[in-house]
Amino acid sequence: NVIIIGGEPTIHPNFLGFVRLVKQANLNPLLVTNSIRFEDRDFLAATIEAGIGGVTTSLKAASEEDYAKFTGKIAFKKVMTAISNIEELCRPAGIYHKVSITVCKNMLADFGDILDIIAASGVQVFSFDMERPIIVNGKVKGFGMSTPQEMANFFVGIYPKIDSLKLRFVLRSSIPLCLFPSDFISELTSKNQLISGCQL
Repeated sequence: NVIIIGGEPTIHPNFLGFVRLVKQANLNPLLVTNSIRFEDRDFLAATIEAGIGGVTTSLKAASEEDYAKFTGKIAFKKVMTAISNIEELCRPAGIYHKVSITVCKNMLADFGDILDIIAASGVQVFSFDMERPIIVNGKVKGFGMSTPQEMANFFVGIYPKIDSLKLRFVLRSSIPLCLFPSDFISELTSKNQLISGCQL
């Protein structure tokens, strides 16, 4: 597999060429994208024709207002149209699609709404990542992150709603597993819903 990621890879003028190049090398091109360009069904069809093997849509919010607040773009409706297009065109072609959410502090209060949006969109697979610090000009920045314990408590609390959706999902935990109740970790592990080693 070769993961094509950005920035936003679909806005690169040679994006389709990259996909073709990876495919011609007998490798599997996988895309991580905000999916905005896939509002255009012709562009999505060209991406499929170029040989894309899988698409992960990074969903940032559950409303136009929040999407604009978190990203600076008025694009929520475009993303939801794109998700619908991807589900409609990729699944019959055997190309997997999942929605990925990076959970950060500013979306915790409305996270149930994001889950409802995913369930209503027709997406069958989704995953969660946790916001992590990044290095900017040699300094660690967290941008208002929750503490690891707050994140663990949040996931334990929201899990019954997630489980009730009956969709396939994976939690990519970047916090120490000992912060979760052991029975919670056992349940996720038994259902193959956890990707992590202990991050301590």
